[in-house]
Amino acid sequence: AVRWVVLSGGEPLMHSDLRALCTFFHELDIRLTLLTTGLLLTKRATEVSELFDDIIVSLDGPASVHDAIRRVNGAFQLIQSGVAAVRQLRPTIRITGRTTVQKSNHFHLRETVTSAKSIGLDAISFLAADLTSEAFNRPLLWPAERQNEIGLTLDEVCALRDEIEQLIASHAEEIQTGYIAENACKLRKIADHFSAQLGIGKRQSPRCNAPWVSAVVETDG
Repeated sequence: AVRWVVLSGGEPLMHSDLRALCTFFHELDIRLTLLTTGLLLTKRATEVSELFDDIIVSLDGPASVHDAIRRVNGAFQLIQSGVAAVRQLRPTIRITGRTTVQKSNHFHLRETVTSAKSIGLDAISFLAADLTSEAFNRPLLWPAERQNEIGLTLDEVCALRDEIEQLIASHAEEIQTGYIAENACKLRKIADHFSAQLGIGKRQSPRCNAPWVSAVVETDG
């Protein structure tokens, strides 16, 4: 039986039948998580606070870095105001951040943790950008030019490794308490992922638990 559904996108808050969809899942006693850019949280705070059990916002870094990556002026501020609006309606809802590490933010992991705390997020997680997958609404494999825009050079991988070590050293408490979702070993694997893209080291795919534990349903069903 399905116990937990994560609505992703695109942007789930743009779905015209969001309330009906969420009501359907709630009637089946299914936990609902919203994975969102956060840009519409303020506008739809009432619905979000009523329909979801928890929220994950995409946070690309501190304000200037996040806005540049999203190419939206004030995007970080919209997340901040949206989190506050939802919390005003439902103070106990869990809201966390997810950061996809890439070229434009690889040197800002510690600042990202600080920024997550500043807007009141309950936790932050980091994952490496997927440069080669055709999953999750990506119809074609990224061309080399696009992969180079997101992937890291050798010097940048070295900078990322240094940033990760400094994050581990300076935020040991956050790692221990789970505010940073990944432990030290998993954080270091982020740099290993980009090294492997450059042909340095062995590619290591995580063990896939689909379809026995999880599955992804695309828009075409």
